[in-house]
Amino acid sequence: MNITTPCSYENRFKIHGAYICQPSDPEACEPCQKQFELGRKIMEMREAIVAMERQQSELETQVNAHHDTLTRRLPLEVIAEIFKLCIHSSDIINTDFQMTQDRFSLTAPLILSSVSQRWRNIAFSTPALWDHVPLHVTPANMKSLPYLVKDWIDRSGQCPLSIFVQTNHEGARNLIEVLNQYSSRWRLLYFIGPSDHLSLFSSDMEGTAKLETLILSSTAPGTNTTFDLKNLLVRPKVLITKHLRLKDVKIKLNHLSYLNVYDGLDVSECLEVLRCAPRLQKCKMRPEIHQNSVPLPSKPIVHGMLLDITLIGSRGLQILQRLRCPSLTKLILERVMTLGWMTDVVEFVQHSDCRIKYLFFSWIVLEKGDINILCNHIPNTLQHLHLTLSRPFPVFLFFDRLTIMSVTPENIQPLYFPLLEELVIDQERLLDCASLLTLYRTRTNLKCLILGKGVSIRWHRYTRPNTVTIVAKDDATLESTRTHFLALEQEGVRLDLNVGKIAEGRKF
Repeated sequence: MNITTPCSYENRFKIHGAYICQPSDPEACEPCQKQFELGRKIMEMREAIVAMERQQSELETQVNAHHDTLTRRLPLEVIAEIFKLCIHSSDIINTDFQMTQDRFSLTAPLILSSVSQRWRNIAFSTPALWDHVPLHVTPANMKSLPYLVKDWIDRSGQCPLSIFVQTNHEGARNLIEVLNQYSSRWRLLYFIGPSDHLSLFSSDMEGTAKLETLILSSTAPGTNTTFDLKNLLVRPKVLITKHLRLKDVKIKLNHLSYLNVYDGLDVSECLEVLRCAPRLQKCKMRPEIHQNSVPLPSKPIVHGMLLDITLIGSRGLQILQRLRCPSLTKLILERVMTLGWMTDVVEFVQHSDCRIKYLFFSWIVLEKGDINILCNHIPNTLQHLHLTLSRPFPVFLFFDRLTIMSVTPENIQPLYFPLLEELVIDQERLLDCASLLTLYRTRTNLKCLILGKGVSIRWHRYTRPNTVTIVAKDDATLESTRTHFLALEQEGVRLDLNVGKIAEGRKF
């Protein structure tokens, strides 16, 4: 047996509590020498792999350039337009503070410029590719990001900029200072982060800003939460705020066409905003109660441009009582739990003298008398009706109203809502299938979705003629529901039967 002679104590050094030989020791023991040699070979292989990967990247660029049929055949102007189609659309963020595009569409300029040298030259010489600036500040990039952003924006030439900043760190201060240098070119500013950072946005410019869309969301409260560009006049067309007081956002409201305020306004402030925004066409508000609320105006506010309004909470009824919208076509009420709310809605529609087409009532309490009020006083211009009920209600009473026909010598048409195209009713209650059968036979132009306890029934006469789709939670519920619709099968109607989650049947 070969026994390796251990090295001397003087030629060893301590690693993790154990003594081993030094690599420079010519008298190192045999295991240590083998380990040193193996480590040297591993390092050489790693360096060789890095060199080969670098060479492979260079070859990929050469291959892309050699087989590039796009840039060889088309003019540079056409190629630049094709590149723009890969980048972004005008609606990159929805009203719920969520990115509507994937990661590729935001980083596409870098991806396109890495294909080949020719593609890189085209990308760098096309300013419109760099006018969207997506920034997600993290501890790992907060130091380098300001320098990278400056290079990115410099490639955009003089194009209006769309800035997207997401951060939960204090390190965004240096980045915002860089962005402020281009404040006169902002077209869209999206910021979600600590509210103290809002006071860092500023401008040394004078005049009117190009800012059309302003989206601000606070992730943490602060002491200085004012957004003010000083001498630069800001009058956006789109304003969305969340967890902020609107009075802390120093802008002009007279050019607003879309407004979404998640919180921070009481009823009087909501009415004042509507008064100061005469061009507003669509708005969404969630009025609150403040301790220092001012008295409500005695005279109603007339808004001639508003087409679409969403009010969340029972306090939204106080806004309807003091508002007149003759151009309104869409009204959405959510989470109204007070009784008698339908009377307020009808009086608002009647006093506004508007041709309402869309009514959406979500998580509301419906009483039997509300059906009479709805059918007798809402104009026959109604085309879409959605009801999501917070407690069970005998909806067959409403179905019976919808199936009443008006007979004249000229034609036969529904007495109530003859233009109704879409009906959605969602509640946790057993469905009255007999009234649904009558509804299907009489309202031939109706697109319908009815959700009940453990089952959803829908039909769409235009996309799927003579077909009724039934989704039930289990086989027993499906079979019991199917038996009520056997008469339709005898009339040539196809029943599309499925067992699954009711949520899957919530869309047409």
